Amino acid sequence: MQPPQSSRPITLPPPPPELSSRGSLTWHNTPVPNRPLPQHPLLLLAEPPPPSASHGGGLTRLLPAWRWPVRGRFRGGASNLPAILGAGGRRSEFSLSAPQFPGPLVVLVLGGKGGVGRSSISIDLAYAFGRGREGRRVLLVDADAADPDLDLRLGASRSGHDLAPLARLDQLVLRLAAVQDGSRNLDGCLFTTADLGFLCLFAPANERQAASVGREHLDYLFDHLLQPTFQVIVVDAGRCLGLDSLAIRFWLERASAVLLPTASGESHQRNCIRTMRYVEQNSALRRGDCLAVTNAACDLRELRLQLSQQGLEVMSLPWIPKAAHQAEARQVPLAHIDQRMLSASLALADQLSRIGARSSINGR
Repeated sequence: MQPPQSSRPITLPPPPPELSSRGSLTWHNTPVPNRPLPQHPLLLLAEPPPPSASHGGGLTRLLPAWRWPVRGRFRGGASNLPAILGAGGRRSEFSLSAPQFPGPLVVLVLGGKGGVGRSSISIDLAYAFGRGREGRRVLLVDADAADPDLDLRLGASRSGHDLAPLARLDQLVLRLAAVQDGSRNLDGCLFTTADLGFLCLFAPANERQAASVGREHLDYLFDHLLQPTFQVIVVDAGRCLGLDSLAIRFWLERASAVLLPTASGESHQRNCIRTMRYVEQNSALRRGDCLAVTNAACDLRELRLQLSQQGLEVMSLPWIPKAAHQAEARQVPLAHIDQRMLSASLALADQLSRIGARSSINGR
């Protein structure tokens, strides 16, 4: 079943520019060359003015200074204006946030050593969220900075040919203006098949293209397009340890819950604990917002004993080798062809929904 087409918001602010230069922001692919980018007070994209520049008062004095939003700060609208104006135009870690919509449940599948099934878990989890009782609209995002491969797993790339070139983050960024003015539909830029029931946004094809996507692009994409369109966003964030990835930091700020794939063995347990500590140090999430998941073939009793001492709950998913090979050959989720995996994935989705709801109540 293909997800229904989304309804685009009536009006959207202009998206960020493709390129920025000190003192001016311009589009470079418009019919009118070097047309100035219209300013919008919620995007906060202007470059910091040089020290010699004169400053006005009020919000116009502050807008150039705030570029890096912190999740959950200054979300109270007009009630926060005294605190905002009190910043006095200094460069700040705080920012005004975009218009608030009912927030999606954002689940990060993060960390783990090679072979723990991170990509497969992400796919089955997205499938379960879409097939659950609520029938929510689901987006699966590949934010793995080291080894993105969801396009291969789902059949969007075959034998070196990219069959869904528009469904990549950098290509979507280039089409933000078309989505904003309504000439292109967001769902039409994303990848799906009849058997998936969710939409996919893949990583850029190479590191150079990934580096061209700025934080302002990610902010605009999430706040104005993804947040009002999807009820659940599952992010395959890859390995976080040893990586300084903009994508991981961005999604950590918005995460409602974190799923930590692991396996039995001291090395896997150590990696799981280190990843959990990374989450605590780099986001507002706590250990209660993290959930470990493992293959049922592992020594589950020993794994639960070790990780429970660190405050981590462990859930298991079945592993059916024959069905898994069939799913990989057909490029569909394992939960699509195996009822046991679907039942376990639905239970996992329900548990993550409860964690996300608790996190929201606690203001994270």
